[in-house]
Amino acid sequence: MKTLTQTSFALAAIAAALTACGGGTTTTPTTSVSGSVVDGYLSGATVCVDVNKNGKCDAGEPTGTTDVNGAFTISGVTTADAAAAPLVAQVPSTAVDSDAPTTTVGSNFVLSTPAGKTVISPLTTLVHQTMLKDSTKTSDTAAADLKATVSSLATTTDVFADYVKGNDTNAHTAARVVANSLKANYDSVTAGNGGSAGKDTQVAIALGEVAKQALMSQGTAPNAALPVGSEDPATLRAQIAAQTATAAGATQAVTINFDMVNGASTTVHCGDPITVANTKLYDLTNPAAAPALMATTTAQTTPGQLTDTRFYVANIVLIDAAGNSTPLYMTDNASQSAAGGLALIDFGHNTAAPTAPIACTNTYNTAITGLVAPGTYTGISMTIGVPARSADFKTPMNHVNATVTTSPTPLQNADMAWSWQSGRKFIKIQFRPTAALTTYAANTKLYGTSATADWNVHIGATGCSGDPTLGNETSCTNPNRLGLKFDGFNANSQKIVLDIAQLLQNAELDFTYTAPPGCMSGSTDPDCAPIFKALGLDLATGKTLSGAGVQTVFIVK
Repeated sequence: MKTLTQTSFALAAIAAALTACGGGTTTTPTTSVSGSVVDGYLSGATVCVDVNKNGKCDAGEPTGTTDVNGAFTISGVTTADAAAAPLVAQVPSTAVDSDAPTTTVGSNFVLSTPAGKTVISPLTTLVHQTMLKDSTKTSDTAAADLKATVSSLATTTDVFADYVKGNDTNAHTAARVVANSLKANYDSVTAGNGGSAGKDTQVAIALGEVAKQALMSQGTAPNAALPVGSEDPATLRAQIAAQTATAAGATQAVTINFDMVNGASTTVHCGDPITVANTKLYDLTNPAAAPALMATTTAQTTPGQLTDTRFYVANIVLIDAAGNSTPLYMTDNASQSAAGGLALIDFGHNTAAPTAPIACTNTYNTAITGLVAPGTYTGISMTIGVPARSADFKTPMNHVNATVTTSPTPLQNADMAWSWQSGRKFIKIQFRPTAALTTYAANTKLYGTSATADWNVHIGATGCSGDPTLGNETSCTNPNRLGLKFDGFNANSQKIVLDIAQLLQNAELDFTYTAPPGCMSGSTDPDCAPIFKALGLDLATGKTLSGAGVQTVFIVK
C-alpha cells in the first residue's frame, strides 16, 4: 500500500510528463497598470480596468484607489485587458481635488480614458466620449477632432498628458470647465434611474456632449469660475433615450394634451377675466420711503386678465412601468418640429398695442402629437423651455436667430425671442390687473403708475456665453429650463395642466419694484423669487429642484 507522500510524487511525475508532452494548464500572463486621475489631482477615486467596456466599474473588474497625488496602481490585470480595455474613474462626492484641497468635490462624476492610456482627466473623457459615439474613431483621431472643435486647446496640446505636472495652464483650465459641467449634471441624471439604469455609456455620451458645448461656448479663454453646462434632468433623460431609439421604430400615435386653469377645473385663456388670489409683499404706506418687504405678508385678491399665455415644451419621453424611457417623435406642423423635438403651447396672446384694449387670439395650440415605439406607458417626462440642442445633439435650438427660416418651426416667433444670444422666452405669461400697476421711481422717490400695463413672467436662460451669430456654441450659467417628470400619467385620459393660481399666488401683481414689471429671470430680482419657487427652479443657479423644492405649477389631471 502506497503512502500519501508516494502518491503525491507519482501524481507530480504524471503532471510533469504531461507538461513535457505539451499538456497541462497554462497561466494567463498578468501585469499592473499605474497612472493618475487629474482635474487637479483627485484622491479617493475608484479606478478600474473596464473589461466589459460598459462605462462603469463592475464587481470582478480589477480596481485601485487614488492617493493624495491622484496616483493609482491596479494589479492582476491580464496583458490583453491592459492593452484593450479603457480605464474608468468613479469620483465620489467625498473625493478631494488638489485644486481645492481643504474641501471635497461635493458631487459625484465619472472620468475615463481610452485603452492604452493611463492619465484619466476631463479632456481624456471627452476624447473617449467621441470614440463611444463613433466607433471608427481611434484615440488619436478623436483627440484631433477635439482640438479642432475646441478653440481653447492648441493643436500642439497633448490631451492625454498630465497637464498639472506639465504646467499646462490652458489645458488645466479647460479641463476644469469640463469637470464643472460633469459634476453639475451627473447626479441629476442618475438619481432615481431617470431612464439611465444600465445605460452608462449613453450617460457618458450625453454628459460629455453637454460639457463640450460648455467648453466651446467660452472660446479661446475658458473660465473655470463659470459653472456653465448644467442641464435639466428631462433634457438629459431625452438625450440618453435618443441614443438607443429611432424614429423608424415609432409607430404608435400619441397625443399629449395641455390645459390651463386658475385654481379650479375651468379652463382659462388669454383675455378671460380672472381674479388671482395672491399676496401683498411690500409696505407702500410711506410715500417718502422706498418700499420694503413686510415682515408678515397678507393675502389679497387681484382682478385682471391674462394677456399672454405661451410656453415651449421639448424632450418628451414616455416611461413604462419598468422605468424605461421612450422618445416621442413629434409630427411636423406650424407649432411643433420633428427635427427639434420642440413645440409651442399657446393659450392665446394679445395682439393689440400695449396701451390699447386687449385683443387676444382665439386660435389655440394645446396639444402635442407624435409617435412612440409600441408599448404601455405609465409616466412622462418633458422640458419646459428650449434646450441648447435637440436630443440627438444635431440641431441648434435656443440660441438661433428667430428670423432664420431653416430653424425649427416654433422658434420662428419674434414674440418669444429674447435679445441676448438670440435666446428664447421659455415661458411667457402676462397678467394685466384691472387697476393700474403701481411702481416706485428710485430717482424721485415717488410712487406712480407703471408705464407698462402687464405684470410679466418671462423665463429664459441667463448668464450666456458664446455668440451664435459667429457660429459659436452657446452655454449659460443659469439654464432656467424646468424638467418635469410625472410617474403617473395616461395620455389617453389625462392632461398636463398649468395652474395660474399656483404660479402667481405669492407674487404682488399690482405693484412692481423695478421696471419692467414682474419677473424677467433676474437672479436678484425680488419679483422672481416667488415665481421661481413655484416653478421649482433655483433662482441662483437656474437648475430644476427636487424634494421639498419641487414645482407646484404643472399638475396631471
